[in-house]
Amino acid sequence: MATISGNSKRAAATSSAARTARPQRSVAGPKSVAKRPCATEFSTGRGGALRRAAATKLAASGLSPARSFPGISQQEPDGPATPPSYTGSADRLYNCGPTALATVLRGLGVPGLPASNTDLVLQLRDQLGTSTPNGTGAAAIPGVLATYGLASEQKVLAESDYTNRNFFRNRTPESRAAALERVLGPEETAQVVERIDAGQMSWEQARLVALRRETEQFLSQHLEGGHPVVMNVSMTVLNPSGVGAGHFITVTGVERGPDGQVAAYSIVDPWTGTARTVSADTMWEAIQGNSNCAPTAVIP
Repeated sequence: MATISGNSKRAAATSSAARTARPQRSVAGPKSVAKRPCATEFSTGRGGALRRAAATKLAASGLSPARSFPGISQQEPDGPATPPSYTGSADRLYNCGPTALATVLRGLGVPGLPASNTDLVLQLRDQLGTSTPNGTGAAAIPGVLATYGLASEQKVLAESDYTNRNFFRNRTPESRAAALERVLGPEETAQVVERIDAGQMSWEQARLVALRRETEQFLSQHLEGGHPVVMNVSMTVLNPSGVGAGHFITVTGVERGPDGQVAAYSIVDPWTGTARTVSADTMWEAIQGNSNCAPTAVIP
């Protein structure tokens, strides 16, 4: 069975206000009991059906059913065995993109890879066109994945209907409500509009709620289908002592709360080379902290 394992003050303030103003759901959540978060193991929140379907699809692809996604460090991919020529180069600090992809390729058991993680990261670095200090461009990732026989789906958040520019092209309250309804549904949209009419919430806060929900739906749909997601976020949100602004991570799982909403994610972070759990609020802050965020789901 295939099992998935494991910048500004103004922007932060707006993100915090959006979370604080997020409307409460008036309907009862799913009756199923929420699963306990796990940093290394993929869980679906919808029983074993998606897990079995993912295993069947992986088997049909010809890839080996690896049990977990390895923690690979962008600074020392092979740990103490990493060659001095690699560890002595400042460029290694910008290898988060190639390392995040290396984690995916190893975890999915793609055949024919270089024996050492260092060689794999350097190979991916060449394929992605990674350069210092610009790092990896997300647009190059789908093409590189295709060379390894992997499909992908990428969502460029800067092109969402819920960016400030796109959302406020809706000039009337009715058209804005219709845009919200596409992602929030009629009941929650009605609650949001009531709060706006009462002066308890702004349209800008409502836009951010919708953008977050749309992003979470994209991530959870793929993660619950067995597809890891490579994503560029804010380095300093996830690693305050980290180097650089943007940072690629591999997201390997999602957890939902009792209300059915996304509560946490399991990630493998190239900066530390370890798996851990990140709350949904922290992940959203990291996503908002990178204007170039473009989650890429990897589909075996």
